[in-house]
Amino acid sequence: MTMNKFDQIIAAKLNSAEYTADEGMWTTVEHQLPLEQASGSSINASLYGGIAAAALLLLGFSSLPTLNNGAQEKVEISTIDEEKTNLDTEPNFEMNTIEIAADNEHLPQENHEIELVSLEAISKLKTPISNTSNSKKIEEKEQNINEGKDKKNISESFSGEADAIMLDFKATGIQCIAKTVHFESTELSYSLKWIIDGVHVFEGNSCDFSFNEPGEHEVVMLADINNENYSVKKSIEIFERPTPVISYSVASSETCFEQSIELSSQPGTNAYSWSLESEKANGSNVSIRATEGRHQVYLTAVSPEGCVTELVQEVFVEGGLKIFIPNSFTPDNDGQNDSWFANGLEKCASFSVQVYRASDQSLVYETNNFAPWNGNIKGTSEKAVRGEKFLYRIASTDNCGFKKKISGTITSL
Repeated sequence: MTMNKFDQIIAAKLNSAEYTADEGMWTTVEHQLPLEQASGSSINASLYGGIAAAALLLLGFSSLPTLNNGAQEKVEISTIDEEKTNLDTEPNFEMNTIEIAADNEHLPQENHEIELVSLEAISKLKTPISNTSNSKKIEEKEQNINEGKDKKNISESFSGEADAIMLDFKATGIQCIAKTVHFESTELSYSLKWIIDGVHVFEGNSCDFSFNEPGEHEVVMLADINNENYSVKKSIEIFERPTPVISYSVASSETCFEQSIELSSQPGTNAYSWSLESEKANGSNVSIRATEGRHQVYLTAVSPEGCVTELVQEVFVEGGLKIFIPNSFTPDNDGQNDSWFANGLEKCASFSVQVYRASDQSLVYETNNFAPWNGNIKGTSEKAVRGEKFLYRIASTDNCGFKKKISGTITSL
């Protein structure tokens, strides 16, 4: 039969629609058609055919699945204030910002209740677990359960008179390797055994264990209830600790008291905190200043999961600005050692020197330039006598802005 224009349009629409055929849909359409058609009426046939096709299209499009199988997640990037938006003004966007934590914001894990994943609810063991501590036998039984061998004969669903029994356990501690995790039953009236990773066996209402490997670990609690054995199986996730490596170098300067120690560890997701005496810094690459000598640098690395590693690195610093201060002089005008001054102050950005009589704490000399003290008392003709003691105080600032105070004694010889 030759299709008219209307039939061709409907056919094209039907062919372009993509939906799963539904027999109920066709039945609905058939019930809407008249029972008898006038023979030879091509107009009525086309009309009813068009009505049927239109109904079919309507039902088909209404039954099409939504995007992502209906599981649509609404993600709001920005919103527009429609009341304030018109043709003459710019739209007002309120952006939803996402804050990303810096690497030095990781906090070490504290002792907390650990979330466990249930692997197997309460199961009744048909094969009793003996009281022996032979871990090999228990490991074989657990292996059979894990591999599904004779599982029907080993355990069955918890039912019947045992429905009233409550059996569960929890864990507290720190989820990092080499840290103690405490497992404890929530019901303390049963005789219990614990099997960790199918190897480690403990007895009692609780047990403590330190995991040496990161990842998922299996924990099984076995209970002896009225001479029947029941088990609960869960898993715990343990995280790796950071493994930082310290590198350092010293940048020396002859015009600064302290030298710059450049410290670094491999960059990544860990947070790093450094300390050297009173100096502290955060980050994978830091600079800490220290005076000449041996020092201990402490590094604390924290992973995003809160696992902590602490390292100590000894560093040796040499060089830098030094001040040499004589502890005696002979102001007798013999041309040898007649004056007193601190060598090295000439390399400082600024300084001040004061000398006091030890006997009465009176000020006898002061300067902020390079004039040495010749032993005169307060600039008079009075001289420091042999064996007399004086106190000095020096305040200086180096070219790096570091301030240093020095004090000591001087003896007139």
